[in-house]
Amino acid sequence: MAAEYGVALLGNTVASAFRNLILELSKTSKVVILIDEYDKPITDYLLEPEKRNEHQAVLRSLYGVLKPMDAHLHLVFLTGVSKIGKLSLFSDLNNLRDISLNTDFALCCGYTKAEIENTFPEYLTAVAKNLNLSLPDLWQSMQRWYNGYSWDAEQKLYCLFSFLLFLGQKEFKSYWFETGTPTFLLEMIRKAQFNALQFESVLLDELTISTTNVENLEASSLMFQTGYLTLKKKQMSILGTRFELTYPNEEVRMAFSKGLLLEYSKTKSYIGSYSLELQDALLILNWVAFFEVSNRVLAGIPYVIFPRKESYVHSLMHLMLTSTGFQTQSQVQSDPSPSGAALGSRTSLGRMDTLTTTFDYSIIFEFKTAGTAQQALEQIDSSRYADSLSKPVVKVGVLFDLEQKQISDWAIR
Repeated sequence: MAAEYGVALLGNTVASAFRNLILELSKTSKVVILIDEYDKPITDYLLEPEKRNEHQAVLRSLYGVLKPMDAHLHLVFLTGVSKIGKLSLFSDLNNLRDISLNTDFALCCGYTKAEIENTFPEYLTAVAKNLNLSLPDLWQSMQRWYNGYSWDAEQKLYCLFSFLLFLGQKEFKSYWFETGTPTFLLEMIRKAQFNALQFESVLLDELTISTTNVENLEASSLMFQTGYLTLKKKQMSILGTRFELTYPNEEVRMAFSKGLLLEYSKTKSYIGSYSLELQDALLILNWVAFFEVSNRVLAGIPYVIFPRKESYVHSLMHLMLTSTGFQTQSQVQSDPSPSGAALGSRTSLGRMDTLTTTFDYSIIFEFKTAGTAQQALEQIDSSRYADSLSKPVVKVGVLFDLEQKQISDWAIR
């Protein structure tokens, strides 16, 4: 840019050269500064403290140039995937306005349904024809795959990147996740022994959701800031503001589940194949094939990273089922009363361990590490989990042998 405007950069540091550039350009008019991915030199090295701290020092001196430049600046606009650097990078720049959760800007980062309808009608027609879907069915599928991001817990947006690639390639797939696997995040979640089920519904306060300390990273906050979780609910009271987070859509849920399954199982080569085999088995209710594949995944997990806990194997089964692409919910509260047709209603009769919905069936799984698979099946019946489901129900009782890392028995009704 300096060469383009005929400015000779002076100074022997990046910060002094940056300051000189602003001063020279402002002689013509006030300067607009746009910085994309301001935090990338830090987020790329989260697990390398030495390199991260080195980059942090350079960026702090660079951004520190901006505060005394007010008279020369018209606008400064910075974007990044996280707020990791906010306190440490901008200690000298305390006049920034964070608009990430500002409701005035809630529709800034993504497409609304109305914008898509008005801008891409020809593309939608072409995609529907290519996939042999009616427009209403196409909208339903697009919403499930790419809609769901929210910055105010009310209005939902389609992911720009994924949706545009979807229109061009005309097939449903995880475009955004393919741009890079968050290896450090998956490793952090596994080492902290997070229950994978908790990311379907995460409660955070305003302070935690808004800041992240690079020395003490918090997985849920980092997942929100990097786009793997989004706002589901926002509750304000005199006690402060609390947020409920969840996966934004099926693209992120399925891809992140596969990534977690890879990290948990350490079975690096075959998860994609396993997901397809599980999907095929569920479609035709081939339970011998389903549990044979499940046991292959479990067998591949090294003993040293296999906690002997029911919650761990439940998490793995949840990830395996989610990786198939079928809608999967765990710890589901159901209402057995005639009026309780909607899932999520509270009942004193307990919760289903996992509910997976295929094209034709609602499949209820109950997992046990003690007793028998038949007892697990009887618990589904006695708790009347199936009463509020509209599709034909298949009930599956599963018994895990934690010492052998295997499903030792199952019962079907």
